Amino acid sequence: MELDELSRTLLADLRGALPGGERHHPRQSEINEDLRSWVLDNSLASSTEEDSRFLSAGFSRMASDIFPHVERSRVLLAAKWGVVLFYLDDLHDEQFCVDEQAVTLAYARLLSILRDVEPMSPSAFESAFLGLWRQTGDLMSESWRSRFIRHFMQHRDGLRTEAVNRRSGHIPAVEEYLPLRRRTNGTFMQDLHEVVLRQELPRVLADSISWESLCAASNDITAWCNDMLSFARETQVNDPHNLVTVLANELRCDMPSAMKEVAERIRLRARSMNRLREEWGRTIAVADSICAATGGHLSWALASPRYMN
Repeated sequence: MELDELSRTLLADLRGALPGGERHHPRQSEINEDLRSWVLDNSLASSTEEDSRFLSAGFSRMASDIFPHVERSRVLLAAKWGVVLFYLDDLHDEQFCVDEQAVTLAYARLLSILRDVEPMSPSAFESAFLGLWRQTGDLMSESWRSRFIRHFMQHRDGLRTEAVNRRSGHIPAVEEYLPLRRRTNGTFMQDLHEVVLRQELPRVLADSISWESLCAASNDITAWCNDMLSFARETQVNDPHNLVTVLANELRCDMPSAMKEVAERIRLRARSMNRLREEWGRTIAVADSICAATGGHLSWALASPRYMN
């Protein structure tokens, strides 16, 4: 069995272990058209090919699968941030790759926007980012905005580390890779659940070990699923930042065995996440949403052309 087929088979078997992903937003097609208009209006797609890539990737479906019962405008907001995350991911792969200074400079401009300082001569992406941040940050407290910025800086730091590793050919050890992968997966995206659901967590809860542990578990699951689906693409460009590669190197096993090990780790992490969720009771809707994002993300990823070789 080819590795791509193996990854999809293993992940399909995991769907029942992950909450979420069973339902779709009833207005998903309208949200998709709204998102496409936003991408075009902000010149994020400069060609028919790029327009098709953004549209076919299904970022509106990802948001719709994660938030199937939320009003249309809030789901659209989440979908826009999904475009931002993957735009940055593609930019990193295609331009920043081995240049940590390029990462620093690009993120300095974005961080200035998050701190309400517009950079000189903003690009089309930076202008879209500015408008989206105003639409998002104005809804939340200073404490939430500070937390979002802190997590966005962690994303920058993770990409910087990846650039250094790529340039040197360093394959990180498992214990080194896991927290790095958590940072590059976009922890700031989890903060957006509070915006979409209109339920900002008190600072004492948001900064608690219990909440950070729940978010880390959900983050790990989506990141590792992503690693399984993107393994073939990353192998082609000799990118060592994939849990399958890292485990194969550390365990000295073949790739199919490493792929199966990642799937088992996802299953165990899901059990851990569900136990952590029970500690929160049923009064915190954001906790349910953070967990359901794992199944929603997997449902989207298995259907998205972005992960089809």
